[in-house]
Amino acid sequence: MVAQKRKVPLLGRLMLGEGNLFKRILLIFVFAFILVLVIINLSLLSMTKLHVNTGEVIHTQQVISGFDELLSIMKDAETGQRGYILTRDSAFLGAYSTAGPELYQTNQRLRKLVADNVNQVKRLALLDSLILKRRVLLDLNLKDEQLSIESFRQGNAVMNQIRDVVKDAKEEELDLMRQRKANLERSTKQTRTTITIFSLMALALVIVPLIFTLFELRKRLILQQLLDSVLNSSLNVIQSFESIRDVNNNIIDFRLIQANETSQKLLQKNVNTVIGMTLLEIFPEQQFDNFFEQFKQVVEKGISHDTEFESTLDGTIRWYHATAVKLRDGFTLTIQDITDSKKSAIDLKNNVVALQRSNAELEQFAYVASHDLQEPLRKILTFIDLLKLKSDIELNTEAGNYLQRISNAALRRRGLISDLLSYSRTGSTQSEIAT
Repeated sequence: MVAQKRKVPLLGRLMLGEGNLFKRILLIFVFAFILVLVIINLSLLSMTKLHVNTGEVIHTQQVISGFDELLSIMKDAETGQRGYILTRDSAFLGAYSTAGPELYQTNQRLRKLVADNVNQVKRLALLDSLILKRRVLLDLNLKDEQLSIESFRQGNAVMNQIRDVVKDAKEEELDLMRQRKANLERSTKQTRTTITIFSLMALALVIVPLIFTLFELRKRLILQQLLDSVLNSSLNVIQSFESIRDVNNNIIDFRLIQANETSQKLLQKNVNTVIGMTLLEIFPEQQFDNFFEQFKQVVEKGISHDTEFESTLDGTIRWYHATAVKLRDGFTLTIQDITDSKKSAIDLKNNVVALQRSNAELEQFAYVASHDLQEPLRKILTFIDLLKLKSDIELNTEAGNYLQRISNAALRRRGLISDLLSYSRTGSTQSEIAT
């Protein structure tokens, strides 16, 4: 099974050592996420506070409006009653007739609005009694055909009391209004500030990680260029492979993800064209079967593997030393051309053999030469001894001296030849021991 060929992008190669970078980016993301949550929470609190303050201001306005409405209904009822008394025209009684239901509805609405304000609850109860009293007086004036000044005076007094109570209620609500408007203004400013800060922080959270990531990528690009420069300046072939696994997680091939320029000489192909190709595509399976199994062991067991192999390059046999080391879920392969050292070793071996042969011949020559040279010396010494024995009486002192000198010279020569023979035998024995 041959995996589909694909190119490995530059970013993928840059991320071969991405562990530290990803950890830092993850930490920045977590910090940014927590910060965003805090800002969102603060914004929600600020918006909630703004909503509450706005509701309080609206509530105060509704209370003021309710008290004004009570006073307005009573004024309208009083005006209608006066118009009817003056003209006896029942058309003026419209506002007076509807005052009851309107006062009830307004009173109920106000009770709900001021339920949390003890002072206003008391004022509303007082208003109920005063309004009831004023309505009773209005009814008496309508039924009494003879107008009573005292009745009008009492009605006016009650109406003034109603106005005073409404005035007090409105003043308290206006004080609350001023406080609540101040709170609303502070909440509005706080909300605007929070939103502004949130916007700036959000912008910073986008820009800072972007700048950091670009900086890291730039740094890694520089490191990658430096690494490429180091790899390409190496005389050794350096290649990195990642594992290709099947559905059962078994390694079925390796994909080349990095190769230096020296690889081009061994592969005899442009490096850029083989990046992304599989091992079995680059090296036929029938030639690379043993190495493939060894590479699988390197990845699965994490044990480095060293081997030597030979290959024919441009018609010349060359020797290589290969070292495979585990790298993540793959391995890095370093191939060194050892042809020169291999040839030097072969030449050295041949020279040693030639030297041994030459030494053997020299030893044989020395042995033969020393043996042949000793024979004349033995005869010279023998005849000198005989000459001394037979001519001892007849030879004079000077002739005897000459014979002694010849004998000494022959003995010295024989000693040198014996030493040479011993040396040749010693060299031969040491060569045999060394071998």
